[in-house]
Amino acid sequence: MHRSLLTPLVGLLALSSPLPFAHAEDAEPATADARAAETPAPLAEIDEHVVVYRNEGEYTPFPNLYQLPDDTLITQFSGRGSRRHIDTINQKVHRLRSTDGGKTWSAISKSDPLPPLPAWEVAPDNWVRVRDEGWIHVDISRQAELEAGGYRFRKVNDTTLAHQSPYILVNRSTDQGATWSEERFRAPDYVVGLYHHFSAHTSLKTSDGTLIRVLYGTSKGHSKQEVFIVRSEDQGKTWQVHRVQPEGSGEMGFNESAIIETADKRLLLVMRPDPEGYLWQTFSDDGGKTWSEPVSTGVIGHPPHLLKLDDGRLVLSYGYRRRPLGVRASISDDNGKSWKVAQEIVLRKDGEHRPADVGYPTTVVLKDGSFFTIYYITLEDNVTHIAGTKWRLAPHR
Repeated sequence: MHRSLLTPLVGLLALSSPLPFAHAEDAEPATADARAAETPAPLAEIDEHVVVYRNEGEYTPFPNLYQLPDDTLITQFSGRGSRRHIDTINQKVHRLRSTDGGKTWSAISKSDPLPPLPAWEVAPDNWVRVRDEGWIHVDISRQAELEAGGYRFRKVNDTTLAHQSPYILVNRSTDQGATWSEERFRAPDYVVGLYHHFSAHTSLKTSDGTLIRVLYGTSKGHSKQEVFIVRSEDQGKTWQVHRVQPEGSGEMGFNESAIIETADKRLLLVMRPDPEGYLWQTFSDDGGKTWSEPVSTGVIGHPPHLLKLDDGRLVLSYGYRRRPLGVRASISDDNGKSWKVAQEIVLRKDGEHRPADVGYPTTVVLKDGSFFTIYYITLEDNVTHIAGTKWRLAPHR
């Protein structure tokens, strides 16, 4: 079916009937007996894939996802004419809503404040959020200055460079997000620049009230990025910055991450590595001040999102940028100490495009116990768009 250029498709259902149980591998053993003996029981059933937003000629990555108490879902993402992730000069912001668990989506006003993340809400009339300054665009004539200062920068176009800033912004709202004040403070002197992954993945209010935001960036004397923990023990009045790697990054660097408090009250941080491959993880037993030596999860993909279920199990979802490209998830039933990699849940495996451009998922659990995972994906037609998958876990035994 032909569609004209720049005509968006919003909320189109790609599949309407349940799909088979999701397995990590397509190949099956030769016999049923061998299959039963060698293949672990599938962990999930895929219900359907949904196109959330697709517009030929528009590149739409990085969907944020918000879930309201009544299961209304809101996503916000940017649309661009360029695939350059730091080229935000002419981007458009889209905001859509679903009231049927992610099946259909419609555009909504961008003038109303977005719902708060649970980590932001210190009290009903006191919201606090922490963020970096993002990519700062400067004239290309300042390249020598940035190099001398050790800044991490990229070329946006022939006249513009973008660099990361070492400053952290703290915003406060006393009117449920209608207006925000802003304070600005510098990270420790060894930090050269900071950036962020999705707020929902990297913001946390622990069971004892500690506020945490995970950022990543570059420090003096290190070429690879590392992860920083920005934390407050006094409801956001004061903040401290802690390194996950005490001596900074070495041969292994880390950047985009996800954080969660496990059922046994430990903090779990899953990180995208540099060089890329398996996701790595680390634990903190003191509220994020210090962290264990990072270890591989055995899970291939990036970047991560973590979700804790009511029964304590963890769902780790991530983009998969090896063939077949797509989106996957793994389950832990021991508070993140191990992941059921042999029973990896394949949510999508039909992605295309080189270089690989797919992922950045967020997963939520709905009132009926089903899951909705949102992400961006590029298929054979080379149109990068926002999509989602509705799925269910097999009964927990």
